[in-house]
Amino acid sequence: MYARHAATCCDGRVRRWGWLERRLWSGRLSVGGLLWAGGHVLLGLLLWGLGLYSRLPWAVGPDWALLLPLLGVCAGIALRSGRTGWAFAVASVSAAADLLVAGPFLGTWIAYTDVLYATAALGGRRLAYGVTGAFLAVVVAVSTAWLVYSGSLVEALQVVAILALFTLTPLQTGLTVRQYRERADLERRRAGEVARLAELDHRNAMAAERARMARELHDVVANRLSAVAVQSTGALALPDFDPERVRGVLEVVRRNSVQGLAEMRDIIGVLRSGEDVDGDGLVAPSLGEVGALADTARAAGLEVELAVRGEAGELPPAVELAGYRIVQESLTNALRYAEPRRAEVVLEYRGDALAVRVGNPAGERRDGPPVPGGGVGVAGMRERASVLGGTLAAGRGAAPPGGSGAGDGGAEAWWWVRAELPLRGRVG
Repeated sequence: MYARHAATCCDGRVRRWGWLERRLWSGRLSVGGLLWAGGHVLLGLLLWGLGLYSRLPWAVGPDWALLLPLLGVCAGIALRSGRTGWAFAVASVSAAADLLVAGPFLGTWIAYTDVLYATAALGGRRLAYGVTGAFLAVVVAVSTAWLVYSGSLVEALQVVAILALFTLTPLQTGLTVRQYRERADLERRRAGEVARLAELDHRNAMAAERARMARELHDVVANRLSAVAVQSTGALALPDFDPERVRGVLEVVRRNSVQGLAEMRDIIGVLRSGEDVDGDGLVAPSLGEVGALADTARAAGLEVELAVRGEAGELPPAVELAGYRIVQESLTNALRYAEPRRAEVVLEYRGDALAVRVGNPAGERRDGPPVPGGGVGVAGMRERASVLGGTLAAGRGAAPPGGSGAGDGGAEAWWWVRAELPLRGRVG
């Protein structure tokens, strides 16, 4: 009888009996509750018909009056799922009337145990634990009074056993089921939180991966294509056909095209294999290849001055890659916009950080058709620095000593990219 509510957490078998939970009378009653109350009425009638009742000396009324408290308790059973507090009140008044007026009837008290169980299992926490504490006090008080009145310990223990059987046992069973249900609800909430956090982590990981691939595609491919665009734009701007200059332009275009295709194949290969070669998706270039970057820019017509300060040592691969990409993107931007066509690159190895500084005259190119560009390069460089815990700033500044500005030679004539990348976890 007491395990009935615990069974509601079962699987599909419960759904076949879902019609029992259909609510009636604005949710106050359920079909199952009415049927359960009717079952107790039938059980009481059977017990009454068999004469399984007793009449105390103070009992009044005919024998059939025993059925009236039974009906009151069964009304509480019908209300217990929707109005647990009212169900307990109605059933308790009826049980008291049975005990004090009609005489104790077994059928009434069997039904009352079901109401007590529902009160502890389904009622509010205050109601459940308050009723349990109250009945515990009643059992102690009545058994003590009986012991004092009769002087018989055996009779007092019998009273304790009877009272505990019909009151404390269903209450304790209901509290046990309640605690089990609360723990199950807590575990479900925790599982839901874990699932939501896992989904959030998955979305963040996907967003980070998309951002990383966008940076790679921009740095690896867009820079090569930008060099091609700059050279082809310059060739189109030539006033006279110069075979030597055109041949030089075509050589640079071919070299950048071939290198761009090779790097694109590397990216596609990593995506297809699902392997991560160096933690950033590709075999990472190093700062030792910055000289080759400068040579490529020179071949494209940009005058590059490269300076390395300090002892390089062996750097973390992530720092090497970030420094290389920052120089690469900065030189690509210089190819697009520097006028005069020159740039300065400074790599400074400090004890705890790598400082990268790339500058070029900030004038816009005015000759020839516009050069295709990106517009996300600075954001990508800043993301690379931020991932490593570093900083990157880009903006106008003073020209270097001996440098030339964009026509005025003033203090605000150069565009600078300055990055500082910490060497935490430096090797060697």
